Formats: sequence, C-alpha cells, structure tokens
Amino acid sequence: MILGQALYTGPELGFTSLVYPEDPGNNNETFSGVSLNPAVASAAPYVKAAGALGLIIARNPGNQLNPCRDNFPCIAIDYKLGTDILLYIGSTRSSVVKIQHSKTLVGQPIGTKVATFSSRGPNSIAPAIIKLDIGAPGVSILAATSPNDTFNDRGFSMKSGTSMAALVISGVVALLKALHPDWSPAAFRSAIVTTSWRTDPLGEQIFAEGSPSKVTDPFDYGGGLVNPEKAAEPVSIRTQILQNYYDEN
Repeated sequence: MILGQALYTGPELGFTSLVYPEDPGNNNETFSGVSLNPAVASAAPYVKAAGALGLIIARNPGNQLNPCRDNFPCIAIDYKLGTDILLYIGSTRSSVVKIQHSKTLVGQPIGTKVATFSSRGPNSIAPAIIKLDIGAPGVSILAATSPNDTFNDRGFSMKSGTSMAALVISGVVALLKALHPDWSPAAFRSAIVTTSWRTDPLGEQIFAEGSPSKVTDPFDYGGGLVNPEKAAEPVSIRTQILQNYYDEN
C-alpha cells in the first residue's frame, strides 16, 4: 500500500486499470481507469475529460496539493513513489490500482525535514544577520482559502511555504499569550527559540533537503523545531540546563 495526500472524500475506487499516458496533454487519449501523471497539476481536467476515474500526481512536496475539484480522486505523492509506480506499470501488461477515500491520520510518525524552499541563514546580502530564528511545519498545511483560489476545494486548500510556517508560529504565540499575558514579545521569542527540538520528536536527526541533502544545522532551522509544550514552561527548562552545566563543570 502506498500512502499519498488528498482531499478526496468520495467512495472507495475499486481495482481498476492504471495507465501512464505518453502524451499527458493529448485530449484524444482515452482512459478507462486511473492515470499516473507526473508532469503538471493542470493536466487534471484533461485527464477527467478523457474519461479517467482518478489521477495520481508525482510532484515536489512544495507544490500545491489538490488540483482537482468536484471531489475528483486526485492523489499526490512524491517523486520516489511515483517512480516506483511507473516501474510497476512497465513491469506488467495489466497494472491495476485501488484508491481509498482520504483519512485523517492522528499520531502517525513522519520524517521531519527542512523543505527545499525554506528560508535559510545567514542573510545573503548582510551575512551578519544570522536569521532564521525557528523552524515550524510548512508543507501541505490544510488552510482556509479564497473561493477564487485555483486549488480551492470547498473553501480549503493544501498550502506549502514559509508563510504557512509563520501561521503556525503565530498560533503558538497566541496560545502562549493566553498562558502568560504579561510576557513581552521578546519573552515569547526567547521561550520558543530556547525550548525547540534539535532532533525530530522521535529523537532522529533532521535532514535539510537540497542538493545534496544534509543533516541540519542552526543555519537551516535556527534554534530548532518549535516545541509548543516546552515553550509554555521555559523557565524550568532553562534552570535545568544551567544546573546541568554547573554539575558538569
């Protein structure tokens, strides 16, 4: 089973043929099953018009997730999984696929990475500006959006970018302010930066995507990955850090 991302909430699509169109832009090509189209998200309406029952899109995680409206089955996967599916199609004369409706996974571990589009430090024009301060989730964030959004699906869309991470941090600050209404903006920043994770929540190394991929450092994620729970009680954590320092020295 391959896990992808989608907003599809319709019925399960039972086993049907899986094809890879040689010419994704050819409106005259007819499909009876699901099309694997790794080219562009704009191919979705053409694939639907050609009679396909669904679409699997292999793309960079930073791209928009849901190019289909009217609850048409569109599943987004990364390039590696797309390549695996393409190899499967080439290995048999009758490739098939079954698509289930979207499910919300709670508590499922995922590999933490710094996305290729993420802001990195230091500032290229003024290297003395070490920025950035903190890392936060910013890939495939379910967000309310304008009805005029091309990727709008019933008022929502999956968005990716530093702008999405900024919203996450804004929400964290709002929660912290409810707990500590007397804190200054500098106090919120300090609490968030000094209590962040340097590894992912499972204790594994965080990697920075790029060419080549590498283990992250402060220029990739600033203080680390935001940890809202620890940021709520930063004083006790700082005290423990200082105590550990004095015990070791």
